[in-house]
Amino acid sequence: MSIKYAFLKKAARLLNFQKIMAQPYSKLQQTFKTAAAVPKIPAMQDPELTVTTQTLCGQPVLFVRHKPAQKVCVYVVGGGMLKYPKPSQAKEQLTLAKLTGRDMVLPYYPLVPQHNLTDVYAMLYELYTTLLKTYKAENIAFLGGSSGGNHTLGLISYLKV
Repeated sequence: MSIKYAFLKKAARLLNFQKIMAQPYSKLQQTFKTAAAVPKIPAMQDPELTVTTQTLCGQPVLFVRHKPAQKVCVYVVGGGMLKYPKPSQAKEQLTLAKLTGRDMVLPYYPLVPQHNLTDVYAMLYELYTTLLKTYKAENIAFLGGSSGGNHTLGLISYLKV
């Protein structure tokens, strides 16, 4: 067990994080300040990249593309289905695209309580099938942080069914 993991585990216990997350959704909205969650996609431009937004399953998806690229990475952020990606996370896609040489895709997946996990998988699946029209399957990568990492692993199972 790493020192970082041991520290975070102890902090989660001290903060009684399990009890916090067991609260009703309305209370979680207050705690995490997500009551009026709306996607905030900042205006971005870069001479080397093309930045566009599309709608899939009623949700916005940010595309950062090279001119041209043959590989893509879908970055599924965390937030426990309570929060959309922050504007800084959207801007980070420009840096990631340049560092990796891949096009980057940032889905603003549906949030609770209006949606559930099945809705997230349906949206990510729709995104994946859309990407298959442009990229070979072996050139599509998924990256996820926190609950976004769980969504990407769940999508893999969803694809295998």
